[in-house]
Amino acid sequence: MNKKQKFFDSTIKLYKAYRSKMMKETPEGYDSALSHEFYYRLWQLSFIYEKLQDYDQDINKPPATRGERYKSTIIDEGIIFAETFYFFAWRIILIATGNKRKKIKPLPGLQGLKNKAKGIVLVRNNLIVHPEDKKIFDISYNWLKVKGPRLKIARPGGQSFEISDRGLWINAQEFKDGLEELLQNAIK
Repeated sequence: MNKKQKFFDSTIKLYKAYRSKMMKETPEGYDSALSHEFYYRLWQLSFIYEKLQDYDQDINKPPATRGERYKSTIIDEGIIFAETFYFFAWRIILIATGNKRKKIKPLPGLQGLKNKAKGIVLVRNNLIVHPEDKKIFDISYNWLKVKGPRLKIARPGGQSFEISDRGLWINAQEFKDGLEELLQNAIK
């Protein structure tokens, strides 16, 4: 019996190879404790993403086959996981790119992650943590098969949709692709 490939399995495998190389070479700026947290947060993202995929299966079932769980309850619970996904992804970005103010040095070779994960950064910064900057306060969301959970989709009349969530599936793929590219380059 083949185990189903999880979305972040290839990313975790690459990160293990990266971490192994960093521990052998110990380049300046490599912090093994932060590297371990990075790995742990990546594992958490994988868990959350798979949980959201399970919710997606329930949400997109025909109404007669949903059983006791109602679609709105599943979506409400799923949004909790979606917002948590963005927080953990942001923590990974912070560890990868460093933060001078907090005296966190970037992990070698991973500094460009913030620029490669624009969807994660946009949703976390503008829709979850600092909505006051753009006055995007309405708690609203939807869940689309192709895009996944989307946050803050409703706006008062006249308010711009310039800042909007493309969907967790799209943002997660962008994050994964960017991180894997950086990891592959750092391993070479």
